[in-house]
Amino acid sequence: MTPNTSVPLSACRGLDSLKRRINSALALAGVKQVNSGMTLAFKHLITASDGDAEIAGKGLRVYTVLGLYEMGDSAESIAENYDVPIAAVYEALAYAADHSDEMEAITRADLEAEQRMLARMPEHVRRMAEEGIQEGEQARQQAIRGANEARRGAAIS
Repeated sequence: MTPNTSVPLSACRGLDSLKRRINSALALAGVKQVNSGMTLAFKHLITASDGDAEIAGKGLRVYTVLGLYEMGDSAESIAENYDVPIAAVYEALAYAADHSDEMEAITRADLEAEQRMLARMPEHVRRMAEEGIQEGEQARQQAIRGANEARRGAAIS
């Protein structure tokens, strides 16, 4: 992917809420609605040297933006906290929605790297690390559930 790459949004099954939010933000900017038959040109995203999609000039991975959003950060807070245009955040979310297999592959690769690291640790250290990882994952899942519940009833802004 290079700047101004176009990708179809036809693979965005189950992400209607995210598409509505993206459409709302794009409408505020005077851009037509995104739907499954249209292609969206991404001008803020590039492919990094490691192959991951990221926001150009910032090194902020699409996968990271998706994780922050899933955990409850608003697109606006992500843009502000990482000093990126709001359009870049919405592009990252649209890209993640359209490339769910790629996002899942990154998750699997991260988990495999974690397992390799744990395997090299002494037994007692590994057990403590695994407990911490399990607690962190439980907290992450709880935050995602809370964010999803909060967004279900939230007005699109």
